[in-house]
Amino acid sequence: MSTRPRRTAPRPLRWVAAAVTAPFRGDRPLILAVVVSLAVAGMLLMSPAQRYLDAQARVEVLEVKDQVLADEVARLEQRVDDLHDPEHLELLAREQQGFARPGEVVYRIIPPDTDEVAEDPADESLEAFDVDESAVEQPPLHEQVWRLVSGVLGLG
Repeated sequence: MSTRPRRTAPRPLRWVAAAVTAPFRGDRPLILAVVVSLAVAGMLLMSPAQRYLDAQARVEVLEVKDQVLADEVARLEQRVDDLHDPEHLELLAREQQGFARPGEVVYRIIPPDTDEVAEDPADESLEAFDVDESAVEQPPLHEQVWRLVSGVLGLG
């Protein structure tokens, strides 16, 4: 029997081999498997959960729209009922068209012409003080700053 000396890995490779095999000793493989399984399960459940939340949001929006439309339908049904009521039709004809029963006198109040422009009280205040409007106007701030800077630097 010839015994050959056992070959051992050089020292740096032993360290790498130990680092690779260390997580697989003792309870570590079980813990690692559980963590990886939970991560995979979380990733697999993320998409359905997001779709579920999106669907819930859409349902809420549609419920609000349904309520708005139901209110609109109720309002329009009430309007139809009102338009079938002769008393309501008479009231609308009197208010909107100016109709009257025989023997009644209709008085209409006509608003004054709005073509005339009302004078601005601010204009009157300037006239009262006899202020020259051209003296009140000043150039914008950026132009004032530019004039100051160009005057100091001799640019213009």
